Amino acid sequence: MQNKLPAKEGYICLGVVTGAHGIKGEVKLKSFTDDPVDVGCYGCLTTQDDQKFSLKNVRSGAKGSIIAKIEGVDDRNASEALKGTALFITREALPNSDNHDILYVDFIGLTAQYENGDVLGEVIEIFHNGAHEVLEIQTKEGSVVLVPYVDEFVVSTNISRNVIVLAVEAEQFVNL
Repeated sequence: MQNKLPAKEGYICLGVVTGAHGIKGEVKLKSFTDDPVDVGCYGCLTTQDDQKFSLKNVRSGAKGSIIAKIEGVDDRNASEALKGTALFITREALPNSDNHDILYVDFIGLTAQYENGDVLGEVIEIFHNGAHEVLEIQTKEGSVVLVPYVDEFVVSTNISRNVIVLAVEAEQFVNL
């Protein structure tokens, strides 16, 4: 299964430090924003232990990584020490959107059920596989299944009701 997105109650993870870059304290980041360099557009970011970081000079790096300077991190040792550090913002810090965006974090915990009301389980993760999003669902029996988040298999998503309705055709993924 996929690596789980770091979680912090009331916050949204924008990225994770994956390593050091160079000798002057720059870091490599895995960004979870639509445009990866936008991870630097949100101002002050918070870590799991409530440290505050500001990203400067954010740019694309090799193999899809993002390179950034963290204010106050001035050498390779300091940047290496940050490896694995997740960077968060509050939902309120996100720009307002008129198109009612649903964020990945909104899917976690949704009840996955079929059109007839039978409950399959709970969404525990969502990720992009290169072609579309994929739901990782823990079934009532405890197994984990992957269901493509495409019209053929997903009838509706209702965040306010905490439910995602799957077409009966999605059942083929349960019996793999």
